[in-house]
Amino acid sequence: YRQYIVSRPKDPAGYNGLGLALGHLGRHEEARKQFHIALRYDAKNVDAIFNTGNVFLALNRFADAENFFRRAAALKPTDPLIRTQLSTALTHQGLLEKSRAELDKVLKIQPRFAPALTGMGMVEQAAGRFAEAEQMYRRALDLDASQLSARIGIVGTRRMTAADSRWIADLEQLATAPHSVPDEADLRFALGKAFNDLGQYDQAFSNYKRANELLKPLAPVYDDRDHSRFVNDMACRRTP
Repeated sequence: YRQYIVSRPKDPAGYNGLGLALGHLGRHEEARKQFHIALRYDAKNVDAIFNTGNVFLALNRFADAENFFRRAAALKPTDPLIRTQLSTALTHQGLLEKSRAELDKVLKIQPRFAPALTGMGMVEQAAGRFAEAEQMYRRALDLDASQLSARIGIVGTRRMTAADSRWIADLEQLATAPHSVPDEADLRFALGKAFNDLGQYDQAFSNYKRANELLKPLAPVYDDRDHSRFVNDMACRRTP
């Protein structure tokens, strides 16, 4: 992508591609800068707007993510993935009814759209409706077994038991496959929780340790102003 940019320095596609590659490596701030350059050359580039929203999700800047997903949705109002990601940003802000409304729009048109079903599982889980959340995650996986967030989400809906041993073994195998750094970390945290539920504390510790080792080099320098803004966003935007 860097070579492509040298030969075509005003083409947003190169910056989008480079930003996506950096994001898979967990280098989110560098990725955001590339998307910013893409938007400098094309302010209505939906891919760059959408990708910026995803970067802000990864950085836990959920209000910023919402703003970019809304910009993308205004340009492509029927795109199901944009609406689904918008719902994710809303869920993380505690705006569950607004999130559900976005997902309802998607599922009304595409009832078998697996990412939206995963998103609905996240809404149910955030609302404390864990059985319903697991049901949604399983529906998503029945349609698309690659839904990583659904597979991880099930672990958080209840206490894992010996009856889930096959499920956990599959999750272990999945964790050894090539993934982006953030995705492998999420898998390792889920495995840590699962093994902790089973009382297998050595395995739990090793997975938690691996997850933290993956994320430690990517952690931004602590900024109290950014943290205060994050807390204020969460406090001000949460529904009663």
